[in-house]
Amino acid sequence: DAYAGFVAPALGAGKRRSGAGMSAVPKVDRGLLQALVVLLLLAVPFLIAKNAMLRRSTLHAAPVLLQPQAGGAPADDATAVAPGNHDLAAYGAGAKFEVDRTIPDLSEIEWRAIVHNAELEPASLEQIKAARQRAVAAQSQSGGGGVTLIAACANHWMHLSLAIQSWRKVRGVREIVFVDWSEAQHSTRVARKFGGEQVFIVHVNASEWVLSQAYNLAAALATQPRLLKVDCDTLLADDVLERHVLADDQRAYYTVQWSESQNERRLRGVFLTHREFFEAVGGYDERIDSYGFEDVELYKRFDNVGLVALEFDLNTMHHMPFEEEHFDALESANETKSVVLSPTYLVRRNRLLLQKLADPWSRAAAEANGAKYAFRAASHALSGGEPLNIALAEQTSRVQGLAELVGKQTALKIEAEARRLMLHDDCFVPWDILNQISAEPRKMAASDSGGALLENEIMSDLEYVANALDPAAGTEKRLLVAEIPTRDAFAMSVGLTWSIFLAVSRNRVLVVVLPKAEHNVQLEELFDIERTRARLKSMVGIELRFIFAHEWPCSSTVADCAQFDHAYQTLHEMDLVNTPELVVLEPTKNVVVHLRSIFDMQRSVESIPKLERHVYTALLPTRELLKVVRKSGDMSDVTALYLSDVPEMWDNLERWLIGVIENTLRILASDNADALEKPKMLVTGANHTTVSRANAILEQRNDVEVVQHQQLPQDGDAAAGGAYSLHHQLVEMQLLLRCKRLYFDDYVPLEWKVIIKYTLAWRKFNAPSLPNDMRRQYTNLIDRTRNIHVPREMVFHGYEFRTW
Repeated sequence: DAYAGFVAPALGAGKRRSGAGMSAVPKVDRGLLQALVVLLLLAVPFLIAKNAMLRRSTLHAAPVLLQPQAGGAPADDATAVAPGNHDLAAYGAGAKFEVDRTIPDLSEIEWRAIVHNAELEPASLEQIKAARQRAVAAQSQSGGGGVTLIAACANHWMHLSLAIQSWRKVRGVREIVFVDWSEAQHSTRVARKFGGEQVFIVHVNASEWVLSQAYNLAAALATQPRLLKVDCDTLLADDVLERHVLADDQRAYYTVQWSESQNERRLRGVFLTHREFFEAVGGYDERIDSYGFEDVELYKRFDNVGLVALEFDLNTMHHMPFEEEHFDALESANETKSVVLSPTYLVRRNRLLLQKLADPWSRAAAEANGAKYAFRAASHALSGGEPLNIALAEQTSRVQGLAELVGKQTALKIEAEARRLMLHDDCFVPWDILNQISAEPRKMAASDSGGALLENEIMSDLEYVANALDPAAGTEKRLLVAEIPTRDAFAMSVGLTWSIFLAVSRNRVLVVVLPKAEHNVQLEELFDIERTRARLKSMVGIELRFIFAHEWPCSSTVADCAQFDHAYQTLHEMDLVNTPELVVLEPTKNVVVHLRSIFDMQRSVESIPKLERHVYTALLPTRELLKVVRKSGDMSDVTALYLSDVPEMWDNLERWLIGVIENTLRILASDNADALEKPKMLVTGANHTTVSRANAILEQRNDVEVVQHQQLPQDGDAAAGGAYSLHHQLVEMQLLLRCKRLYFDDYVPLEWKVIIKYTLAWRKFNAPSLPNDMRRQYTNLIDRTRNIHVPREMVFHGYEFRTW
């Protein structure tokens, strides 16, 4: 649009001018013309930005149905509204309402000016209603049976400026009671400007929006026998009451029962009924002090007293969708934006909280426990000198909210249950996964200005997943459940690296699970998750929170598990085994990925270059495991050996070790023939018995020095069972990455090759104590593999980090 509006006319004008007087145009230097074209192209982004800024400073009229009020006074320029039709045609196409972006708060003096410089004096509810009845009677000559339109909001004054104009055009509305529930008076000024004398404004100086209390106050001030409740973003047709007639003796109420449109479902809170029925049930339950369920709960009490629910014609009303740009005028540099809680979550939370309370809301409860107010109004208006159009109200009693009434601990449990319900019913996350996601707040590591890691308490894993996957948030994120292998620490480290890699490259919420009953260990015992997350953000600028669950619960296929939980039906299952092609995750579904084996991540996943190396580099063991690594001493001159737990290696272990020793001595001789050093060797492996036998063989030789590393407390169990724990393996892997040379046999896991690939990147960030030449680029890695014309059991793979 900006290009068409600014560039195209300029180019077209240029063509016309050049065509009209071609002979009169002097010859222009070609370089100058090129410079002009470049300048024009550079100006396009600035023109687009300027146009966007102009658009943000105005409020575009939404499609509505508005008719001019019959017999009404002609509207002035500020409140003029173009007529529409009964098909929700757009009115005033292209019309914009200019908005003052710097509307100041009103002082007490300005308040008095608004009410004609009159003194404000205390008044009771009965005095306010008596003054309002006189004002309504003076403004309208029609008889009884009219409707009071009630509305309330806090700072939604831009939507209000449009909506209030449509309310004034509704035939049958004798008064509009508007409650401005806010510390500022923006909405009051807008209501005064666009509403005119028909609107009665009540300002409550409140810091927290409570819908139930605000609308109960508006209804208490109503003078007409019928109530039409709307929101500040609800537009009405002028004949909405003519098309929804309530007889004097009709026990019914109109509301929006259901709509296919998500936007129109926001009209669920609009209702029309007799005021006596609203008062008979006690109005809104004022204990509901947050968004959600207050309308459903009210309608349920309507049904309980025998009212018949009737359906509104959606052609007579329209909900203006929320656009953030409409509220830019309310933002300032000092404001901090809070997380907007999901409407679907809040509805469930309030419903569950109400179920915990034994006493339902009623008229008696409203009279005993409802909010009470002290009013102030102009003295001459109270005495009948002029119509009463503005009043101030201040709460004199406090209503306990639902969470306070049930208790903190019960409320926390209900909030967790509400989030799980939302994630299961709306986001299709299986119960088996949800029950493993913690609802307890976490300790999050963050870097301060000095680079130190600090711990702050943040939202729980469950709250994070609920906020990220919430359909109302508009992020369209989906879940990635990654099952990583746990056969050894190498496979687990690579699997965790690739699951994080997939989540980042596909913008997924990551939940990492382990194979069922394969290892009795939790990932939090092995990896420091929050410090890893902080390092990943500092290294590559990626904000990722990954969550550990205990195990993958579905032992068969997801199709089988869907028989017990319908959420499994929408779960897309993938087995990644040596995948050569591009990994494609279903964009609209939650996905579970089983990382059975390794595959080429760079070929299979489009992502940030070298991202998987950065992820592996950021992985940190727990502080307890790192203490064991550091106590093992300097490994920069050590040759490390890793032995597989296979029968072939057991039978040929001594010959394999001799081959490794001879190769190491040959390397040392070629590098430093004058002073042949005695190589230090550290033996590691998957099996305690194999490692002990190899150490015994090496200790009998005079040409090598055997090095032992610090042991873990649980390593004593490996002497009897044979296999080392994952904790022990992770410590040894950290030690191997710090050594001068690495040797391993031909039976080691394939993940070893990936780890060797990442070792140089790992050294650069994780081993600052190593000599600089051992932390250089990939050219410093020398392949010492010997596998020519020897049996497989004699093959060794060797890598050396040489000095420059």
